[in-house]
Formats: sequence, structure tokens, C-alpha cells
Amino acid sequence: MKRLSIFLFLLFLGVQPIMAQSHYDIEVLQLGDNETFDRAYDGLLDGLARQGLVKGYNLSVTRTVIDTSPADSLWGKLLCYLSTRNIGSQVIRRNPDMVVTIGTSATKYFQKEIVSAGIPLVYTSAIDSVTYLKQKTSGVAINTTAVDVINASLLALPNIRTLGIIHSNDNDAVAFVHDMKVYSQRLGLKIISREVGMGESILPAANELIAQQIDAFVVPADGYYELKGWKASKELMTVSRKNSLPCISSLVSVTDGPFLYLSPDFQAIGDLTAACVKDILVENIQPQERPITALNNNNYVVDLKVSREIGIAFRPMTPDLLSLND
Repeated sequence: MKRLSIFLFLLFLGVQPIMAQSHYDIEVLQLGDNETFDRAYDGLLDGLARQGLVKGYNLSVTRTVIDTSPADSLWGKLLCYLSTRNIGSQVIRRNPDMVVTIGTSATKYFQKEIVSAGIPLVYTSAIDSVTYLKQKTSGVAINTTAVDVINASLLALPNIRTLGIIHSNDNDAVAFVHDMKVYSQRLGLKIISREVGMGESILPAANELIAQQIDAFVVPADGYYELKGWKASKELMTVSRKNSLPCISSLVSVTDGPFLYLSPDFQAIGDLTAACVKDILVENIQPQERPITALNNNNYVVDLKVSREIGIAFRPMTPDLLSLND
């Protein structure tokens, strides 16, 4: 009996540190309110639960969704800018154990401020980028390549020959367009590209490419399309439908309109992100020591509703590689 008491006492001492560290506070930041990010958030919570981190039990999660809809006035734009700037400061004052950013824009916008405050940052559902910080960050990046986009495009639209791409001077976008041109040339495809400023309208460049008789638009991995509530993306979708041209998006779909778009498995992303979060919070692994997970072999979806609207009678030649959304 005495031995049993000693054993239980030692066992209690052993679990004390674990019990003391059993509750964690996480802040989740995202730019833009849309169904795609909702799916990413739900996948994250499900993945965390499978890792033993359950919201409301041993985990507190504060989610901030920042409205990115374009303001009507200059005053409204200023208020929106100040509000977004203030959110980062509020998060730092609350001093969470970790910040998770959903999407590319939120990651690029908040990473420096959060990391400078000494708070580890994990990103999820973000397109892979060379601009992500290496210290105090880790996460799950969606690796969408020019080769993937072209191959998926040819599966869905085997007769296309000329593709039009509008991009900014963003480093990721410039590299993506370069890779598109190199790979397309090998296949006998022609790429016509136009560069726009971050604050410029997409419409003049889009109309110029239409006049050059392109067969389809391609949206590159470019933050330009996510600005002002995805204004450029929405405008391009409108003009492409008006001219019965398919639009192929290499971004995770957050607006209606692309004929073909990237549609990753958010359940898998949630599991991978949750494993990263647990390694950092529970196992005390430093973020920079935790390898970034690149999600490859992403799924591309054909929107049959858009297909009908622009007059394309789509018949999948390889149903295993392309999904349909009706």
C-alpha cells in the first residue's frame, strides 16, 4: 500500500507540468469573409481536435475576419486601413500562444508584426511564396505551379492555343508567369502577358488581351487579385463571361466565375496545420525548426455552371484528374 501511494504521488508530480500547460490561446487572422476560408477554418479546428487540442476544452480560439470590401469614399478607405492596422496591435496586446493566418494575404500582411512581437506564427491555406519569413514562422503552403495549371487547362480545354495573363510586379507573380512561358513554349502554346500596377484597374489590360484573340485567361499566383475585396478577380470574371472566354485560376477560388480553379483538400490541410501547431505549442519545437509542409497534387475543379454560361460543352476526358462542380 505504501509503495502504491509513493507511485501515485510520483505520477502526480510527473503530470503536473503537463496539466499546468494544458490550455492554449490561439488567434486566427484572415483577410476577407468567404466560404473558402470558412472551410479552411473548419478544417483547422477539426484537425486540432484530432491532435487533442479541442476548442472550449483545452484550447481558446479567437478568430478575426477582416472585411476587405472596397470602401466608397477616401474617408472610408482610411478608416478601413486604420482598422486593419489596429487589429495586429490588439492581437499583440492579448499576447496569445500562437497566431494562425488563413490565406496568402493575411500571412504577408501580418507576419512581420506578429513575429516581431515574439509570437510564433503558423500559416495555412496560403499559396507558397518566397516572401514568407523564415524565423518564428512555419505552416502549410499550397504549392501551385505553372506546370500544374497548364496541364489541368489542357485536360479541360485541349484545343486552347493562346493564353492571356495579367499580373503585377509581385515577385511570386513574375516568377509564375516566367515559368508559364517556358513550359508553354515546349507544348506549342502562346502566352501573352500584361503587367499592371497594384492600384490599377484590370479592365484595360483585359480588353487588350481579348482584342488579341486569346483563348482563355489565366489568373496567376498574384496578390493583386486579392486586393480590395478581390476586385480585380471579380472584374476579370465578369469580362471573361461577357466575351465567352474561360478563366483558369491558380488561386484558391474565393469568387464566382472561373471555369477552372484550384480546389485543395481543406481536411488534409487542416490535419497538416494542426500537426504543425501541436509540434510548436505542445512539443515546444521552434517554428523555424519545423519544416514547412508544401501541399502538392492539388485538385482542379471545372464549374459546369460557368461552362454552360460561356457555351463550352465540357466532357471530361480524365475524370480522375478533374472534379466537376454543378
